[in-house]
Amino acid sequence: MLKWSHNFLLKVFMVIADRATMNQKLNHRGLFAAVIALALLLTVGSSMAWAQTTPTVTTATITSITSTAASGGGAIPDSGVATITAKGVCWNTSTLPTTANSYTTDGTGAASFTSSITSLSPATLYHVRAYATNSVGTSYGAEEDFTTLTTPTVTTATITSITSTAASGGGAIPDSGGATITAKGVCWNTSALPTTENSKTTDGTGAASFTSSITSLSPATLYHVRAYATNSVGTSYGAEEDFTTLQTFTISGYVRNSDSVGVDSVLMSGLPGDPRTDTNGYYTATVDYGWSGTVTPTDTCPFLPEFRTYDEVISDQANQNYVEECLSQGVDPDKEKTVPKDYQLTQNSPNPFNPSTEIAFGLPKATFVTLKIYNIMGQEVTILINKYLSAGTYHVRWNGKDKSGRLVSSGVYLYRMQAGDYLKTKQMLLLK
Repeated sequence: MLKWSHNFLLKVFMVIADRATMNQKLNHRGLFAAVIALALLLTVGSSMAWAQTTPTVTTATITSITSTAASGGGAIPDSGVATITAKGVCWNTSTLPTTANSYTTDGTGAASFTSSITSLSPATLYHVRAYATNSVGTSYGAEEDFTTLTTPTVTTATITSITSTAASGGGAIPDSGGATITAKGVCWNTSALPTTENSKTTDGTGAASFTSSITSLSPATLYHVRAYATNSVGTSYGAEEDFTTLQTFTISGYVRNSDSVGVDSVLMSGLPGDPRTDTNGYYTATVDYGWSGTVTPTDTCPFLPEFRTYDEVISDQANQNYVEECLSQGVDPDKEKTVPKDYQLTQNSPNPFNPSTEIAFGLPKATFVTLKIYNIMGQEVTILINKYLSAGTYHVRWNGKDKSGRLVSSGVYLYRMQAGDYLKTKQMLLLK
């Protein structure tokens, strides 16, 4: 309407001016009309200039936030009469950003717009405002703030419940990085700084603390463990926790009746794996170093309490000593408090024997001791002792088996003890 009035008054004024130029005589009414038209023209033109202002802008909520980008935008409810020549969003790490900072250019016109905010830094607070520009100037919308995402913060729990083949671990996630945790657990390897490319657990989602079961390990092995957590940005790891699995050794023995005949298929409950005796009454079980427990045969039969039990390894409720130990690395033989003046290696007893015999030896001082069994050909059959021992008198029993746990045949066998410079060999006879 203002534009139409302005054009009409301009034409009226131009007609009057043309007539004056042509020396046409104007009467008082014509002159008065010209003056009024000119006054109105100036008034309308001034009103139109006054009606043009900078645009009104609103800033859209920031969405689709990642570690390096986000989506924004805005709307222009009022263009300020003049044409919108530029619009977009601007952002900065300081408040009240302007187009002097980072900004987008999202076309012209007063339509709403969407903006891609890029080249951001992870875990950083940004301030965003929409802007629009017309011939009068640039206006800004209200400020919208957001923080870019980052990978989670993870801590690794202390490793506990260590056995020869398993352990317990876990972790905590103090900071999810602003995104949902989609996977978490622990990873481990025999090399340092394990990742999820190595062995790992998967212990759910979300930022709650978690417990992990570390399994399928090898005995007496050093392992490195780290907790991990994954979100949409990536995977983070906690500090490394190291542990060594326990060493294992074999407990073996036999069960016999009052006629010294081995009892078949007796279940030795309490030993790992619940082993049963074989046709000769023998059984074996693998236990962790330092293991202790109660072994109870589940079948009724008379036991002769003449076989030795090592208290640090195993004991039965009645202390009947029906378990015969087969020593291996990590197990001490039975020790007496008596300390001899010299090194000693006594004759085995009983001798001849079947199926087992006891060997006693004495140490006047602490030293490294080896006690090995050889056949008559000088071939090593098994090792009974191979470790550092304190001074004292020791008893160790050989059950007539080789290194592989197989019963050896009848014949003459040698047992040799070496302790420092002391070296002694004796013979014994196995008769079946």
